[in-house]
Amino acid sequence: MKVPRMLKSLLVGGIVSALGGVGASADEWQDVVDAAKAEGKVVLYLAKSNAQAEALLKAFEAEYGITGEWLRGSARAQTSRLMGELQAGAPQADVFYTAGPISHSRIAEQTPVWVPSGPNAANWPEDFAFPHGSVQMTADPVVIIYNTDAVQPAPSKYEDMIGKGYITAVGSPASVFRTAYYLRTREFLGDGFWESIAADGIVTGPSVNALVQGIAAGESDIALAFGWQAAGLKRDGAPIDWATPDSKVWALTQWAMALEGGPNPNAGKLLLDYMMGPEGQAILNTDGGVSVIGTDELPINVNEEAVTAQDAINLTRWWEKTFQQAIPQ
Repeated sequence: MKVPRMLKSLLVGGIVSALGGVGASADEWQDVVDAAKAEGKVVLYLAKSNAQAEALLKAFEAEYGITGEWLRGSARAQTSRLMGELQAGAPQADVFYTAGPISHSRIAEQTPVWVPSGPNAANWPEDFAFPHGSVQMTADPVVIIYNTDAVQPAPSKYEDMIGKGYITAVGSPASVFRTAYYLRTREFLGDGFWESIAADGIVTGPSVNALVQGIAAGESDIALAFGWQAAGLKRDGAPIDWATPDSKVWALTQWAMALEGGPNPNAGKLLLDYMMGPEGQAILNTDGGVSVIGTDELPINVNEEAVTAQDAINLTRWWEKTFQQAIPQ
């Protein structure tokens, strides 16, 4: 995956020098491991699912004997929370794992961030890291989530969503990512796609998680969302599944960094290195996520952080006109 132009401007200085240069020696890394075990605890802030956080920290504890706590919230809420803690001089997170990476750059301006030098950093792909220490963990493609009782056969392309009378759960552009996603899909699919969605029937709301739950409950039939938003419902036996379109797909990129000034800084370093290793990547990229390791081509980053204020205004007007309703708050 090529680094977007706006990101390249932030990568001056070379990523190879950041991650591919001199790493910690075996003795130095063992000192980090020993200190992390002495701390005995690690705190993770994340914007993905509780199930993923639980699986990650459970596996980490089994490996190192270090217990983990997590706090889940939207990327925007987590960034605001951590920035507030930093301004108060009392950060509570050791590892910060959310969409980015520009918001991560803002955090790095406020506090020292560890530049990964553990055993899993040496071979990390150079296109997926920042010199300040933030590294891309995964790309979460937007997939077609559907009620298996209502939608048959399973969809394989965007066009399978329209012309069949399906009631679509439509997430309002209540976040920068969804604004960017609508901009990109309009470029690729054209406005006629969304006009057809509106004509077939829609259920809208600001919370895509709630809309996905509505699909599982039979309140609607189909939607564009993330696989991990449906995974827990599917495991619980709900009639829900997802399909990755066989054409161009877009993704939300998820980045992580360990704070040097966190309450358990060594445990934070150890957890981030674990997340960069094969076991951590396997956990982080279940339920539709795509690892940056061993992947020839990633879904296209919607580059939500390039969205301007005018883009958001124009998109809001288009959305409200297309779906004939105000954006739910």
